[in-house]
Amino acid sequence: MVGTELKWRKNRLDLAMVIGRWVAGVPLVFSSAGHLTNPYAFTTNIFRYDLLPMWMVPFVAAVLPPLMMVVGLSLVLGVTLKGASILAVVHYSMFCFVQMSALVRQMPIDCGCFVWIEQPVSIKSIVPVMVFLLLSILLSVAAFRAD
Repeated sequence: MVGTELKWRKNRLDLAMVIGRWVAGVPLVFSSAGHLTNPYAFTTNIFRYDLLPMWMVPFVAAVLPPLMMVVGLSLVLGVTLKGASILAVVHYSMFCFVQMSALVRQMPIDCGCFVWIEQPVSIKSIVPVMVFLLLSILLSVAAFRAD
C-alpha cells in the first residue's frame, strides 16, 4: 500500500512538472516567434525601454528571440531541463526588471511581450511575468533535485 501511495505522489509530481514546463515554455515560444517574424518591432521595443546603449540594442534584438525559442521549446519538450529552466529564470527576471524599471520611470511604452498584442507596461503586464518567473524557479529546483 505504501508503494502505491508513493507511486501516485510521483505521478502527480510528474504531471505537475509537465504542466509547469508548458505554462512557462509556451509563452516563450509564442513571444519569440512574434519577435523573429517582426524584428524591427522588437528592436524598437528594446530601444524604448532606454536601458541599453544604442550599439547594444541590435545585438540583443538579434540574439534574444532565437534563445527564447530554444529555451521555450526545451521546456515544452522536456529536453535539457536544468539549463532551460535556469535560462527561463534569467529571462523572466530580466523582463520583470525592465518592466518594473519602465513603470517606476512612468514610461508610456508597450511591454513588448507579444508583437501582435499592444499592452502598455503596467502591473497587469508584470504580474504574469512574475508568475512565470516563480514557476521557472520551481522548475529549476525540481530539475536539480531530480538527480
